[in-house]
Amino acid sequence: MARMTPEEIARQVEKFNAFFRSRLVLTSAPYAERIKQTAEPSPAFSALDIYTRVTRGLIPADNWAIRVIARSQALRRDAQGLTAVRRWQLRHGGALPPSMADAAKETGFPAVPIDPYTGGPIRLAINDGQPVVYCVGEDGRDDHGHKEATLDTTWVMF
Repeated sequence: MARMTPEEIARQVEKFNAFFRSRLVLTSAPYAERIKQTAEPSPAFSALDIYTRVTRGLIPADNWAIRVIARSQALRRDAQGLTAVRRWQLRHGGALPPSMADAAKETGFPAVPIDPYTGGPIRLAINDGQPVVYCVGEDGRDDHGHKEATLDTTWVMF
């Protein structure tokens, strides 16, 4: 690395810049898309020369942080949704709301909380007579609240 020319340093700096520009573009995307995009290797680091390999090693592992943030937002929004459903039940003699939108509106929410994975509203399902408020999850599949999401902590390194 000590023998890098100014031109080579400039090339590596541009690779860093390209990498971070590709991440900035994702800020408005739903978390499922962010997770998918950040799991893929950056084309800026496709070269196999020694300088590029070292530069690639300096890039932070940002995928785990995105996954943790999405999961915490999903849990908070599910709690908001469940609060709306429970308030509906208290006001309607234990009856379940016809939709998440009806429960949110009566609770005074400006809208149904947003699923951070899809960018759409969180969902309400009735499973075995019980309300289940849920987000789709990072896999992007809607299992209608039948599958409990788990947080894979094997990739979280401190």
